[in-house]
Formats: sequence, structure tokens, C-alpha cells
Amino acid sequence: MRKFGKFLTKGVRAFCFLLLALMFSNVWLAESARRDDDLFFSTERVALKPSLATALSERVDGRTQRDLAEFSRHYDRGFLEYSLGNLDSAVQRFSRARRVWPEFFYSDIAIALTYEAKGKYSLAARYYKSYLNKLRSYSQGKYGISAPIISGLSSGPVEDYDYAYSAVRRRLAGYGISIENVRPAYSPNPLLSVILLLVLATASYFGVFRFAVPFLKKKIREKNPPDGFWVCRRCGALNTVLSYVCGSCGEGDITRKKSEPGTETQGKDNDDRK
Repeated sequence: MRKFGKFLTKGVRAFCFLLLALMFSNVWLAESARRDDDLFFSTERVALKPSLATALSERVDGRTQRDLAEFSRHYDRGFLEYSLGNLDSAVQRFSRARRVWPEFFYSDIAIALTYEAKGKYSLAARYYKSYLNKLRSYSQGKYGISAPIISGLSSGPVEDYDYAYSAVRRRLAGYGISIENVRPAYSPNPLLSVILLLVLATASYFGVFRFAVPFLKKKIREKNPPDGFWVCRRCGALNTVLSYVCGSCGEGDITRKKSEPGTETQGKDNDDRK
């Protein structure tokens, strides 16, 4: 019995030691995951390489270089405003950079981080979702010439989509938001906006000048015919008041017939005779 008690005591100690090891392991894993998330959602990770940002801001020879230079100025200025606590200005700068180069998905995560710092978690979630959609397109090779430029400008290697999705889902879940139910932020294309305005202007022109104006003119002409004439409602032709039937289409002027005195009485007499 004494030997069995010693064996049992050793077993309990081993079990307790294993339990403590598992607890410390879970704590270490949780702390490691937290550090990874802090690094993933840091502004330093999504910033441009300083040397490339400086080089881009000085290149103005060519359309692409000018666009990249404009993008770089707005993007870097956004991080400066963010570091100074000017979050509204930071959002404006990041949004301008996003309009210049929509494919650069780190602009979306920069805007999301700024809205998150402002406490606007629903807006942040929309930009996180937009970031994930663009990252997926990048991973699927849909960005063509933009892909090597994005990887070249990034401070580190571009992250895996599945890992990014899990990280964003965990972060939004902490705010009670499900990433599956979030609509991505949409940035309208200026060219599409111009085309839409032209289509609306053309439709308005035809609607007003081809249909509304002629219709109103016709109604005014019907109600104000020249003295001694009436206007046919079907074809718009002028007819003398001596005729109750239009000489062009054969339509009768029923309204004028009914409004003349004696017409209704004659109609009643005819009904009584029947």
C-alpha cells in the first residue's frame, strides 16, 4: 500500500505538471497570436518603404510616374496626420490615395485602422472587407502590372489571404461584427460617373424636348385655338366650327358637341322615344 501511495503521488505530480505545461503553452500561444495581430494591424506594416516613397515623390516623367507620385504624397501625408492625431485629415489623405490607385489594398486597411481609432467600427469593417476582396484578387493574379509594384512598395512580403481573413474576422468579432455580413466600401470610378451623368443628361433632353414640350404645346393649342376653329385631339389639325368632324382623320369633336346647348336635351328626347 505504501508503494502504491508513492506511485499515486508521483502520478498526481506528473498530471499537475502536464496541466501547468498546457496552461503555460496556451498562454504563450495566445500572447504570440496577440503580438502577431498587433503587428498585422500596425500602421508600420502597411506603410511604404521610405526610400521608394521618396523616389516616387520626385518622379514626374510620365503619366504612370505622376500618378504614383501623387499617390505617394497623399499616402505618406495620411500617416503623418495619423501620427499627429489628426484622424479626419488622415482619412481624407488615405481616401485620395485610394482614388488615385484603387488596387493598392493597403490604402483600405489604412483607412480601416483610422476609422477604428475614431471608434467608427462599422465603417472600419467595410474597409477591412474591401481590403480582403482586393487582396484576394491580388492573390488570384488579377492585378497584372499593379501586382509587382504593390509587392515592391510594401514594407514586407504580402500576406496570405487566408491568414488575413482569419485575422480580420477575429478583430471584427471583438467588436461584435461578423465579416460575412459586411458590405465592402465602394469608391466610384470618376469615368463611370461622367458617363452616367452624360446618359442622364441625354435622357433628360429627349424626355423634355422630344416628349414633354410637344405634349404641352399640343394641349395649349387644343385649349386655345384661333377664333372660329377647333383643334382635333387625335391629329392636331385645325377645323372650322361649322364641322363637327376632323377633315384630316375623321375624328369628331365630341367635347364641343356635348357642351352646346340643346344637345343633352335632344339626347334625352331620343331615349324617351325609344
